[in-house]
This record gives sequence, C-alpha cells and structure tokens, in this order.
Amino acid sequence: MLAYLLKTYANNGQMVLRFRLLDQDGQPLPAIEDPANPLPETSKTARYLDVHPGQQLQVKPTGQRRCVGHSRLQPDGTFLYVPCRTARVIDKSTQCFPCRRADQSMLIHRTPRERASEALVKYLDVPHFLYVATFADGTSKVGTSRSLRGVNRWVEQGAVMAQRLGEYPDGWAVRQAEDAVSGGCALTQQVRSSRKAASYVAGTALEVEELEDVCVDAARQALQVLDPLGLRGDEADGPGGFLGSPWQNEVALDYLQEGFLANQQVPQGRVDLKKQGGPWHLQQLVGTTGFLTPGGVGTSGAEGVASDAGASVPAEGPVSAADFGALKAIEAELEVQ
Repeated sequence: MLAYLLKTYANNGQMVLRFRLLDQDGQPLPAIEDPANPLPETSKTARYLDVHPGQQLQVKPTGQRRCVGHSRLQPDGTFLYVPCRTARVIDKSTQCFPCRRADQSMLIHRTPRERASEALVKYLDVPHFLYVATFADGTSKVGTSRSLRGVNRWVEQGAVMAQRLGEYPDGWAVRQAEDAVSGGCALTQQVRSSRKAASYVAGTALEVEELEDVCVDAARQALQVLDPLGLRGDEADGPGGFLGSPWQNEVALDYLQEGFLANQQVPQGRVDLKKQGGPWHLQQLVGTTGFLTPGGVGTSGAEGVASDAGASVPAEGPVSAADFGALKAIEAELEVQ
C-alpha cells in the first residue's frame, strides 16, 4: 500500500505510528464512514493506518514528500487535526504553504495571556508540570506538559529517565519557569530526534547508574535556578515526582543493563530512511513504555535499538542508528504484518 507518516504518538504508554493512505495514483483515500459515528467534515478526506507495538513494518520510500496537514483550535479549547485536502506534494519540511499558514498549534507557545483568545485560554488554563528528561547518552532537556498527559510525553520523546520539577496552575506559568531554567543553566528545551536515536549506539550510551545521576543532577540544577526567582512549582505528584527518584523507561533500561549494544560494532554512520531504495524492515517490539526496538533489515539477524526517533539495521555490516522521525511526510510503499 502507498502511504506516508503523519505522526508518532504515545497512547497508554505505547508508541503508535499513524500513516495516511493513498491510492496507487497518489490520491488520498477517503475515510470509511460509520453511520453510527459520523465524522467531522474535515476528517472525511483522509483514511489512516495505525501501526501498533508488535507489528512488522516494511518501508520503501518513493522519493516524494507530502503535506501532513495542520491543527485548528476549536471554541471549546481543543485542537482538531485537519488533513491536507489533496495530500499536496511538497519540496521540503512537512507542510504545504496553505497548511502551514492555517496551523494554530504554535499559538500555545507564542501567545501571552493578555492576547489569548477565549479558546486558547481554555486550552492552557489547566495544570501543567515542568520536568527534566535524560536520554541514553546523558543529554538532558527541560520541558513542559499538561498534567493529564502523564508519562506519555516522556515516552514520545524517547527519554530513558525523567524527573518532575513541579506543578503549575497553567501553561503560561510553567512556560515562564521553563524559559528561566533554559536561560539560567545548561539545559536546552529541544534535543534533535536524530541525536536521540544515535544516543543508543554502542560506545555512546551511558551506564544506567550514570544516567540516573545525570538526571537527578540536571533536576537540581534547574531548581537552583528557579528557587531564587520564586518560580518553583508546587510539589509534583505522579511518576518521577520525588527528587532523587526519576521515572525510568523500563524497556530502555533492560537493553542498557543487558549490554544489548555493548557487543555491537560502532556504526560507520546513520542509515538515511528518507532515501529512495530499501526496503527497510522495522520490527517494533514495543513494551509498556513504547520504546521502539526495530529488529532487522532484509534477512539479517542483527538487531538494533532506538528512541521514539527509531532505528534500523542494514542487511550486512554493523548496527546503524537511524532517525525514524525523519520518515514524517515521506511517501512510501508499506507492508504491515
């Protein structure tokens, strides 16, 4: 089947890959409607395929790139996904110009409260938490999440460990704290997906004990910035809420503790999943935390491991990390088992 990746997301702690389906002429397939559950008008033009843990996915990129659509803020304070009507072919990025112009998701980050619409206030005026996430090579970042999302946020980001720093009454308060932390210490707000994937490569990943120390130290650095400014949030409940006991991605830790990559050769480079060719076999052996562990390419018996960004293993030669997130918007022939 012909399709392209729209997004990866966590649901109940497990990663899901959502593809939009096309016919063999490259035209978007319409949704299959259920009379008992009518679809919004904007959703009738798109049919999706969700790939879940345990399924085997064969991907052969065609070389084309397609628009992934945009998000529209609704009056009730929720966001509605709007697929690109024609799945427009694009030269770069992940959105065509009309969808990029119509996209309202960035309002979350750019709009001060005094300029926010009633709908945006409804979306942001709910509890949020501030956190530090640490990846396999010891890189850490500071971030924010709606409290209701729980660990799904960390699963989507491919964190090995994470520490809650505090609860805040709304999105504006938590974002002020996030900006203060990233401006006052060495913690960034973003880590590229390619770096997350590569962090699981042999010779790069840290030992489990080291990662725990790094995560706790990063949390303490952040709090040292927040306390003098009076920006420390309320005591955080839930996983990772007690300072010194970070949440741990159990599936990721299993591989690190077993030395899964320690016996592999250091890769000579990353596999570029966007290039035409392949086919690439991506075996998702995802546990309860949604950690993607592709299991081979072609007839190879070698195995690889990666974050939410994913990984792949060439048919011959050493294990190579690949940025699975780079498949977003890339048209490909799919085979799912």
